[in-house]
Amino acid sequence: MRVMKPHGAVLASAVVLVGLAGLGDYLTGDDTAFTLAYLIPVALAAWRSGRAGGLLVAALGATSWVVVDLQRAVPVSLAVQLWNVFTELGVFVTVACLIAALEQRLELESNRGLTDPLTGLKNRRGFVEAAAPELDRARRHHHPLTVAFIDLDDFKLVNDGMGHEAGDQVLVGVADIFRHRLRAVDLVARLGGDEFALLMPETDADQAAVLLQSLFDQVRHCFDGRGSPTAFSMGSVTFLTPPKDLDDALRQADALMYEAKRGGKGRRLHRNRP
Repeated sequence: MRVMKPHGAVLASAVVLVGLAGLGDYLTGDDTAFTLAYLIPVALAAWRSGRAGGLLVAALGATSWVVVDLQRAVPVSLAVQLWNVFTELGVFVTVACLIAALEQRLELESNRGLTDPLTGLKNRRGFVEAAAPELDRARRHHHPLTVAFIDLDDFKLVNDGMGHEAGDQVLVGVADIFRHRLRAVDLVARLGGDEFALLMPETDADQAAVLLQSLFDQVRHCFDGRGSPTAFSMGSVTFLTPPKDLDDALRQADALMYEAKRGGKGRRLHRNRP
């Protein structure tokens, strides 16, 4: 997962580099071209802070270049000065926009690899990457966390009897419920087919019971009378001590889910793990 640095620190670094480029430009006179030295902080700001940051530093770079150029007192006409200013600024702005667009494109492609295209939830890979720091945080602070494995009841009957488009609508509807009913800190993913997973940081058994019951009720209400699954089977585990890895947690929750499904549809089982 690509991690962006804080904008303030990046912009501050870029501004310092612009100042150093201007100083070097002034001290070396007309003998050395410093356009590349100005472009480096412009590119840095655009890459890490986006187009707005890149344009800001581009403007600062062009201003610094103009100030240095005026200090040299080279006798040129106003038209030539304006042309030089717009040319230099144009180069800086073009580079800033191109770098920002490239970074945005790479970010989009990276996110696509971590997201389920149908529901917009995290896929398994995205879930694993996002869960890793939560597991580490739980180990450091000795906080509980809850992991749940969810399987929609009779989903195959929807695909077979109503078509895959109807099945897709069910999946999107369930994903929307998860997205709106869960807390901002909770992680939810579509692992594949009609299987979903949840990770709820700093959540003990009592807190998880309230949240998961709310999800159950909302799904029933949403699909009641539509000929679609009205509930799901779930296995959830609250770990007082974080598991060795996410796969282990999912295996335990998955086993409970199948145990719940064998006892009847629309059921959930929960266990505490020391």
